[in-house]
Amino acid sequence: MEDGMAKSKSPDENRQIILDVVRTLFLEKGYDQTSLTDIISQLGGLTKGVVYHHFPSKGAILDALIGDADENLLSKEWPGNCAIEKIQYALITSLSDVEKLSFLQASQITLKSPSILAQQYELSYSLLIPKFQEVVRQGVTDGSISTDFPEEIAELLVVYFNLIIGLRITELSPDDFLRKILFLKKLFESMKAPIISDKILALASDLSTKIGGQINETTH
Repeated sequence: MEDGMAKSKSPDENRQIILDVVRTLFLEKGYDQTSLTDIISQLGGLTKGVVYHHFPSKGAILDALIGDADENLLSKEWPGNCAIEKIQYALITSLSDVEKLSFLQASQITLKSPSILAQQYELSYSLLIPKFQEVVRQGVTDGSISTDFPEEIAELLVVYFNLIIGLRITELSPDDFLRKILFLKKLFESMKAPIISDKILALASDLSTKIGGQINETTH
């Protein structure tokens, strides 16, 4: 009966079941400690063939989980009275995404893999940067951002947060992490784009403390 139920689901439903199961396993056991056998045993009748139909490797599942977190942010309407508040909402949401940060921590070695780096690069340029460019241009129109370089500000914001900081977040010391956020704050303020608010700084400070604690746990 269980096999029949599993087979009756659509491919999209099967994919989501796999992601939900693996999300839980990665967070509980870590990436390296989760085996394909662990995954299949939790799938309620879905076979190894179904898993490989959707994901050619365990790394591909991690790609999807990290990518889905970013795409989920893009699918939402960013609230705010002006463009700068909308950008701040997006940054606060990303910095508050404990689940994504946990994936990064659990799989920090794997994040050096070319496939994940390529996926994050493609996501940045195909989806994130166009979205941020659109909102920065709104800021020029509504007066919350005063710049002649809206496209470049959006590129710098996404590349720095998503690639320079994001993929290396578990390698950075708390001081390094905070210094990079302060650098962005001063840089954007000098360009009349006060994007990094006190709330974002406070959140970054809290996050840097958590990062430091996680690094200490993994090295002892």
